[in-house]
Amino acid sequence: MFSILPGMNMHQKIVKDNAGTIVEEYRKRHELRRLTEKNLFIRIVCVIRARRRVFTSRFLWNS
Repeated sequence: MFSILPGMNMHQKIVKDNAGTIVEEYRKRHELRRLTEKNLFIRIVCVIRARRRVFTSRFLWNS
């Protein structure tokens, strides 16, 4: 059977009644969020480096 445990809201996934499944579901979601944040951070760093490189090359070109 499926049930909603006390403290859960409707946005959380309804999982089987054993605690192991609940922990796994939380862990999967948490890991996914962490990977997304890491990818976003890497993209931001790449953009900053690319802009810095363009600025530096323009500065050297004009001098």
